[in-house]
Amino acid sequence: MTEIYLIRFIAIIWCSFCLIRVFKSIARDNRSVFCLGYLLFYIFFVLPLFVHTVYPFEYYSFIKANAAISDLRANIIYVIFDLAISTVLMFFIKRSDPKLSKKKKYKIYIAESGKYVSKQVSNFCFLFIVFTFVLIIIKNGPGILFAGYGARLDNPSYEIFEPLITVSILFYTVLMIFSKDYRHSHLFFKKFLATILIILFIYMHGKRFIVAQFVILFVYLLFVSKRINGKQLLTLCGISAVMVIGFAYLYGALFKNNTSSLGEYMLIDLSRHYTLMYQFYCEGIGRAISVNRFDAIIADLTAILPRSIWPDKPYPFSNSITGSLVGLSPSNENLGWSTTITYFSDLFDSFSYFGLIVGIAIMIFVFRRIDKTGKASSKALGFYVAINMFTVQFSAYIIPLLIFAVLVFFVNKLFREKGGTKQDLVQNQNATCQG
Repeated sequence: MTEIYLIRFIAIIWCSFCLIRVFKSIARDNRSVFCLGYLLFYIFFVLPLFVHTVYPFEYYSFIKANAAISDLRANIIYVIFDLAISTVLMFFIKRSDPKLSKKKKYKIYIAESGKYVSKQVSNFCFLFIVFTFVLIIIKNGPGILFAGYGARLDNPSYEIFEPLITVSILFYTVLMIFSKDYRHSHLFFKKFLATILIILFIYMHGKRFIVAQFVILFVYLLFVSKRINGKQLLTLCGISAVMVIGFAYLYGALFKNNTSSLGEYMLIDLSRHYTLMYQFYCEGIGRAISVNRFDAIIADLTAILPRSIWPDKPYPFSNSITGSLVGLSPSNENLGWSTTITYFSDLFDSFSYFGLIVGIAIMIFVFRRIDKTGKASSKALGFYVAINMFTVQFSAYIIPLLIFAVLVFFVNKLFREKGGTKQDLVQNQNATCQG
């Protein structure tokens, strides 16, 4: 195990050194999405590796993961993966840093810099939130408001509204951050009522991730829109992290009878390292996780296809790897629950190590596109994608992503939102936030 610890610390030390540089870059008002990507990468891929090194832990449910965690080859490959991701992210963070970039060619569109979305867009965001609430009440009745926190856990029919709730939260961020009405009292009413409805959505929804996702998205969009500066962002991130982790831990204790330690929580719920490491281990010993080689990518590409049309279509890869982790043979059966993975796991299962290269290329392409959009709704859509890329499986957000993307396209075309212009660019200059 000594060799494994030494190898892990190489990645931990390098990634932690890069994290400090990211903090400094954010403090200099680097608003690139690559900075957010690195923060999420460190929390879900590096921090659990450190916790697992200083806090020996044996998985009881995912019993097959233990052999992978102690396998030298799997650890070496995972460390190389961490080093590759951190190096790529740091390359673009340095290019986008207002003071470190030498070429000064990397430009970032600021979301609606110095201006706000039109009244029509503001009204659309508000009406969609109200529309979602009305649909929930019509389908489930007013009693769902009094059914206790996380009412969806006891009401399967409510799950069809999860994508609409996610989209409502995205539109809420646009409404709260980018809306300004000439009649201030009307705008205040819309924001106040929308806030009440969003709180009710989160109350009824009951998932921890929806809270964390909302906080991350809202706080970072404040920064990207120049409503706060980098130092204020770091302060808010620290406060938010403590609150969200505390909430998530209490949620597990109160509603899922999970009284495990905070260390165990970080190694299961906040970790994506053990699933990837397990895949590297299975690749080395020749153990199949999916029934067929390309089941994972097929499941992603057909995520929106109803199972009634193709009853035998593969289940998401998170279902397959969960079965393998608990000791089941590969099968196309729905377990009813699953661990959490990222798109890197899907790509690796289908395309092996080439899939990881493709995953990094996809990350670069998506993040660069996010940096180059200036429309408020498109910026919110982009950051929603960025958050999910490092935290959950593709199948978990494809439906709300498509709904929001279609609506964003509709809003931008119908109301002719132009978004950022050349005057709204951060051109690696000494531009500081006025808020």
